[in-house]
This record gives sequence, C-alpha cells and structure tokens, in this order.
Amino acid sequence: MGDRANMTAACIAFAKRGYVAIAPQYRLLGEAPWPAPLTGGRTAIRAARAKAGAHLALIASSGVAGPAGANEPYANHAEAVAGVAAFFPPDRIEAQLGALMGISRPDMLSAMSPITHSGRYPPTILFCGDEDAITPPELSSGL
Repeated sequence: MGDRANMTAACIAFAKRGYVAIAPQYRLLGEAPWPAPLTGGRTAIRAARAKAGAHLALIASSGVAGPAGANEPYANHAEAVAGVAAFFPPDRIEAQLGALMGISRPDMLSAMSPITHSGRYPPTILFCGDEDAITPPELSSGL
C-alpha cells in the first residue's frame, strides 16, 4: 500500500541538495504478479535517465535482473544509478510477503530479497519508520 505523494517532502529535500529525486508510481502488491513491480521500477529508472539526463530501487539498482527486454519502455537507456535512498525497504522477502505477490518458491523469495544482492548496490541509505506497521525497522536491519 502507499502512494508516491507521501514522498513529496523527501524528494524536495533531496532535490534541494542537488540530487535527482524521483518517487515513481508502480504497481503495488496485489495489483500485478512478480516481477511486474520490479519491471516498473526499472522502467522508471530508465525513463528518468532518458528524460532527466529508487524495495524496488534497491534491486533494480543492483543490476541482477539483466538487460531490459526489447519490448520494455526506454529499453535503450541505462539503469545505472549513482546512489539509492530507499524508504521502508524490507531486507528479506519471506513467505508471508511472498504470498501477497503470488510467490512461494524459496529460490524466488531469495532472488527478490534485497539482502541477497547487498554487495552489488551503489552507495545506499535506508530510511525506516519507527511506527511503520507494514515494514518495521527490524525488517531492514540486515542491509
């Protein structure tokens, strides 16, 4: 659940410091099966690079998904980013969260988990909310 409008203040704060700050709208859990949300995140990165010169920003920035498919929007633009500011990311996708995505295979849960790819990220900062009921800070402690 969520809405990109909730990130307006954070994006403005980063932009005032000279960073490109984007809060893309992507399909949430239950709206589309995995990997559609990741594909949307990757497309947002490529679109930003094409037009302007971030759990999904982490995995998308790691490069583990391989090259974009030929039919994906902005496929000819790079996905590389200089850094990631991730808000409320879980470090592991466990069975309960995976079930919301329609995924139960342990290998897929591992592949979807940001901790699996932690050595591949650009410089990254995580922000967690002490009272976040969906992704409490403990779910980001391994990153």
